Amino acid sequence: MNLRPWKVVRPPRVLVGWLAALTAAGALQVWLHLQTTEIGYQLSALHKLVDRLAKERSDLEVELATLTSLRSLDAVAKARLGLRPPRDGQIVGMP
Repeated sequence: MNLRPWKVVRPPRVLVGWLAALTAAGALQVWLHLQTTEIGYQLSALHKLVDRLAKERSDLEVELATLTSLRSLDAVAKARLGLRPPRDGQIVGMP
């Protein structure tokens, strides 16, 4: 039985170069897809935050309008501070 030694077959350098380039391009595509997905999640979270803050601002504007209305101020002045309309003689004009 005559056995021949194994001959090491090396692929051409051009083939190795193309495989390396395709592998790098695939890795870049996967990385870009992951980055796009992550930025999409961040953008969605920011949209939710903007919506929540807009609603909170709207609620605060309503509360401010309520608290600064004359009827509300009159009720607070009477209930909390015990203020009453002035009696005759309590109003003094400035010269």
